[in-house]
Amino acid sequence: MITAITSMADAQKLASIGRVIEGTIALEDLPRLDGLIVEPFGSVDYTLTFFTDVVGRACVRVEFEGSARLLCQRSLEGFDYELKYEAQLGFIAKEDEESSLMPDFDPILITHDTIEFLSLVEDELILLIPPVPVNPKLADAHSPGVWQAKAPEKTNPFASLGSLLKEKPTTK
Repeated sequence: MITAITSMADAQKLASIGRVIEGTIALEDLPRLDGLIVEPFGSVDYTLTFFTDVVGRACVRVEFEGSARLLCQRSLEGFDYELKYEAQLGFIAKEDEESSLMPDFDPILITHDTIEFLSLVEDELILLIPPVPVNPKLADAHSPGVWQAKAPEKTNPFASLGSLLKEKPTTK
């Protein structure tokens, strides 16, 4: 088991020997998270388990656990967001290979056999963080200070015609 992220490695070799890489990465070491998190403090525990699928394609199971400080877009206050994630990725060389992946696998396009671990971890964290973060404590509709739009009342445009049908014409 490898306990530190090296810069690059051969994905097919790691998968063929069933390598497991785990460790902890500080959020401040991931520069592409700068605009997504409020404070770059904290860390994420990760596990990357490499394996081959039924056709011999290199795959990796990615697991994260940690937390990040995000800015709530309702209250404009910071809150701790739980980063807990599991995914299975299949390495593909061309986009048309995506359809041959097993159903529960997400594709990851690599142009060479080598992958950069730090970039892989950072990419998955970016996908995990919501684009419009909302503190889960404010998600309840009855929370004070949370404005909820009232649904428009539905009116029947033909309702006035119904009153015409009720009136009987008088014949003399």
